[in-house]
Amino acid sequence: MTDNNSMAEAPHIIAIAKEAAEANRHKEVTLTGHHPFLMGPAGVFDPSKFRIKPAEAQAVIRLTEVSSFIDYVTDHALPEQTVIFAQFTPERVQFMAIIDWHQRKDNAAQNGTHRALLTLETTPEWQAWLDKNEKLMPQEAFAEHIEEHATDIIKPDAAEILEMTQLLEGKKTATFKQGRRLKDGRVILSYVEDIELRQGEGVNRKTDDMNLPDKFRLGLVPFVGNAGIEIDAKLRFRIGNNGTVSFAYLLDRPHVIVREAALAAREQIETETKLRVHLGSV
Repeated sequence: MTDNNSMAEAPHIIAIAKEAAEANRHKEVTLTGHHPFLMGPAGVFDPSKFRIKPAEAQAVIRLTEVSSFIDYVTDHALPEQTVIFAQFTPERVQFMAIIDWHQRKDNAAQNGTHRALLTLETTPEWQAWLDKNEKLMPQEAFAEHIEEHATDIIKPDAAEILEMTQLLEGKKTATFKQGRRLKDGRVILSYVEDIELRQGEGVNRKTDDMNLPDKFRLGLVPFVGNAGIEIDAKLRFRIGNNGTVSFAYLLDRPHVIVREAALAAREQIETETKLRVHLGSV
């Protein structure tokens, strides 16, 4: 679509094109509301890449920390122009500041090429628990996961968690028969274990129960630079036809944690930049 200014200046452009062709060299053309360009025998040419500096800021700054985003926006914000948009999903929280957005007072259009993008960076600890959430794991793999991330577990205490992992690892050859949940919040798994006696004395079959907590509480910092949170993980198990047992845990509404972190970041950004954050994208 051609604007009215360009249509009005069409005779001027034609005259310059003819002059450039006759002189066999490029001539500069400046239209209202446009950057200068060159017109000549070789066609239209944009000389902007040969400028000492660009006509306007052109950059997308990528940040991973709320405070850094606030500092950058505060340092570069333009009165009546700069706007901030945000998108929240369970997988990603992003804020986009467009420094040179269209002016609000007279609705003058701008290029919008100077931007700052904030993507909240998940911590390795939070990501590790998210990655395994609701996924069934063999007994040994589950024990390894719990042991590896035991420092994130704040309830039960460390001694009980250590005992739990040792029990799971020590009974990996047991045959599980049934499981049940008690009213006091425990999980009881009944199993049979064959214990080899001294050479030539046969095998002793032992029936016993494995006592596990039905949930544990995690203390985590979901995003770099954010406050810590507590979240429960409910224990789930499945006994296979061959007597093996698999475990999984279900984090209690992790999407709510993400949204709360996003809203806290939004409030901080609005308070410190004095700019409203719009939910949406461009």
